[in-house]
Amino acid sequence: MDRAKAKKVVFSVLLLALVAVILSLMRTGGEKPLPSPPREELPPVPAPVKEVSVEEVRAYLKDIRGKGYRNPFLSQKEREWRSFRELLGALPRLNGVLMVGGEKVAILDGAPVKEGERIRGFSLVKIEEKGVRLRRGRREYFLSVKGGSDVP
Repeated sequence: MDRAKAKKVVFSVLLLALVAVILSLMRTGGEKPLPSPPREELPPVPAPVKEVSVEEVRAYLKDIRGKGYRNPFLSQKEREWRSFRELLGALPRLNGVLMVGGEKVAILDGAPVKEGERIRGFSLVKIEEKGVRLRRGRREYFLSVKGGSDVP
Protein backbone atom coordinates (compact mmCIF):
# COMPACT_ATOMS: atom_id res chain seq x y z
CA MET A 1 0.00 0.00 0.00
CA ASP A 2 1.42 3.35 -0.93
CA ARG A 3 1.66 6.33 1.38
CA ALA A 4 -1.40 8.20 0.05
CA LYS A 5 -3.68 5.20 0.58
CA ALA A 6 -2.32 4.71 4.12
CA LYS A 7 -3.12 8.36 4.95
CA LYS A 8 -6.66 7.94 3.61
CA VAL A 9 -7.20 4.83 5.74
CA VAL A 10 -5.92 6.53 8.91
CA PHE A 11 -8.06 9.61 8.20
CA SER A 12 -11.14 7.42 7.66
CA VAL A 13 -10.61 5.57 10.93
CA LEU A 14 -10.17 8.82 12.86
CA LEU A 15 -13.30 10.29 11.23
CA LEU A 16 -15.35 7.20 12.20
CA ALA A 17 -14.09 7.42 15.80
CA LEU A 18 -15.05 11.11 15.99
CA VAL A 19 -18.54 10.35 14.65
CA ALA A 20 -18.96 7.58 17.25
CA VAL A 21 -18.00 9.95 20.08
CA ILE A 22 -20.40 12.65 18.85
CA LEU A 23 -23.27 10.15 18.58
CA SER A 24 -22.66 8.81 22.09
CA LEU A 25 -22.67 12.38 23.50
CA MET A 26 -25.92 13.16 21.68
CA ARG A 27 -27.52 10.01 23.09
CA THR A 28 -26.64 10.88 26.73
CA GLY A 29 -27.25 14.58 26.23
CA GLY A 30 -23.70 15.37 27.22
CA GLU A 31 -24.65 15.10 30.90
CA LYS A 32 -22.64 13.21 33.44
CA PRO A 33 -24.53 10.75 35.66
CA LEU A 34 -25.37 12.00 39.14
CA PRO A 35 -23.28 10.63 41.99
CA SER A 36 -25.03 8.26 44.37
CA PRO A 37 -26.24 9.77 47.65
CA PRO A 38 -23.88 9.45 50.62
CA ARG A 39 -24.33 6.34 52.72
CA GLU A 40 -25.27 6.61 56.33
CA GLU A 41 -22.55 5.51 58.72
CA LEU A 42 -23.64 2.69 60.98
CA PRO A 43 -22.23 2.49 64.50
CA PRO A 44 -19.71 -0.31 64.95
CA VAL A 45 -21.07 -3.46 66.55
CA PRO A 46 -18.98 -4.50 69.55
CA ALA A 47 -17.62 -8.02 69.24
CA PRO A 48 -18.33 -10.34 72.13
CA VAL A 49 -15.20 -10.81 74.20
CA LYS A 50 -14.49 -14.15 75.79
CA GLU A 51 -11.61 -14.61 78.13
CA VAL A 52 -9.37 -17.54 77.25
CA SER A 53 -6.78 -19.01 79.57
CA VAL A 54 -3.24 -19.82 78.54
CA GLU A 55 -3.91 -23.50 79.14
CA GLU A 56 -6.84 -23.42 76.69
CA VAL A 57 -4.64 -21.82 74.02
CA ARG A 58 -1.89 -24.39 74.57
CA ALA A 59 -4.41 -27.25 74.38
CA TYR A 60 -5.85 -25.79 71.15
CA LEU A 61 -2.40 -25.46 69.54
CA LYS A 62 -1.46 -28.98 70.62
CA ASP A 63 -4.69 -30.31 69.10
CA ILE A 64 -3.99 -28.50 65.80
CA ARG A 65 -0.44 -29.88 65.63
CA GLY A 66 -1.75 -33.37 66.38
CA LYS A 67 -4.11 -33.19 63.39
CA GLY A 68 -1.22 -32.37 61.05
CA TYR A 69 -2.21 -28.82 60.15
CA ARG A 70 0.66 -26.75 58.86
CA ASN A 71 1.70 -23.37 60.18
CA PRO A 72 0.00 -20.78 57.92
CA PHE A 73 2.67 -18.19 58.66
CA LEU A 74 5.56 -20.14 57.07
CA SER A 75 6.70 -19.07 53.62
CA GLN A 76 7.23 -21.58 50.80
CA LYS A 77 11.02 -21.43 51.29
CA GLU A 78 10.68 -22.12 55.01
CA ARG A 79 8.41 -25.12 54.34
CA GLU A 80 10.88 -26.48 51.75
CA TRP A 81 13.78 -25.97 54.19
CA ARG A 82 11.94 -27.85 56.96
CA SER A 83 11.10 -30.76 54.66
CA PHE A 84 14.75 -30.85 53.49
CA ARG A 85 15.97 -30.97 57.12
CA GLU A 86 13.50 -33.77 57.88
CA LEU A 87 14.78 -35.69 54.83
CA LEU A 88 18.39 -35.30 55.97
CA GLY A 89 17.43 -36.70 59.36
CA ALA A 90 15.69 -39.64 57.65
CA LEU A 91 18.65 -40.58 55.44
CA PRO A 92 20.82 -43.35 56.86
CA ARG A 93 24.47 -42.50 57.54
CA LEU A 94 27.03 -44.18 55.30
CA ASN A 95 29.96 -45.40 57.38
CA GLY A 96 31.85 -47.12 54.58
CA VAL A 97 31.94 -49.42 51.57
CA LEU A 98 33.66 -52.83 51.76
CA MET A 99 34.48 -55.73 49.43
CA VAL A 100 33.79 -58.99 51.26
CA GLY A 101 34.58 -62.15 49.31
CA GLY A 102 34.14 -60.39 45.96
CA GLU A 103 30.80 -58.92 47.05
CA LYS A 104 30.26 -55.19 47.77
CA VAL A 105 28.76 -54.34 51.16
CA ALA A 106 27.80 -50.91 52.44
CA ILE A 107 27.91 -50.08 56.13
CA LEU A 108 24.82 -47.92 56.77
CA ASP A 109 24.10 -46.80 60.35
CA GLY A 110 26.68 -49.34 61.52
CA ALA A 111 24.95 -52.32 59.87
CA PRO A 112 26.10 -54.22 56.73
CA VAL A 113 23.66 -53.82 53.81
CA LYS A 114 23.87 -55.45 50.37
CA GLU A 115 22.41 -54.22 47.08
CA GLY A 116 18.65 -54.70 46.94
CA GLU A 117 18.20 -54.72 50.73
CA ARG A 118 16.19 -52.07 52.60
CA ILE A 119 17.11 -49.83 55.52
CA ARG A 120 14.83 -47.25 57.20
CA GLY A 121 12.43 -47.20 54.24
CA PHE A 122 15.19 -46.80 51.62
CA SER A 123 16.25 -49.52 49.21
CA LEU A 124 19.94 -49.81 48.39
CA VAL A 125 20.06 -49.56 44.59
CA LYS A 126 23.79 -49.62 43.87
CA ILE A 127 27.09 -49.69 45.74
CA GLU A 128 29.87 -47.71 44.05
CA GLU A 129 33.44 -46.87 45.04
CA LYS A 130 32.55 -43.27 45.93
CA GLY A 131 29.30 -44.04 47.71
CA VAL A 132 25.86 -45.67 47.49
CA ARG A 133 22.60 -44.94 45.69
CA LEU A 134 19.41 -45.17 47.74
CA ARG A 135 15.84 -44.98 46.51
CA ARG A 136 12.63 -44.12 48.30
CA GLY A 137 9.57 -43.96 46.08
CA ARG A 138 10.51 -42.24 42.83
CA ARG A 139 13.40 -40.22 44.28
CA GLU A 140 16.99 -41.41 44.30
CA TYR A 141 19.71 -40.20 46.67
CA PHE A 142 23.50 -40.56 46.58
CA LEU A 143 25.44 -40.86 49.84
CA SER A 144 29.16 -40.37 49.42
CA VAL A 145 31.82 -42.15 51.46
CA LYS A 146 33.25 -38.80 52.59
CA GLY A 147 30.11 -38.20 54.68
CA GLY A 148 28.22 -35.79 52.45
CA SER A 149 25.06 -36.50 50.56
CA ASP A 150 23.75 -35.37 47.19
CA VAL A 151 20.02 -34.80 47.52
CA PRO A 152 18.46 -33.79 44.19
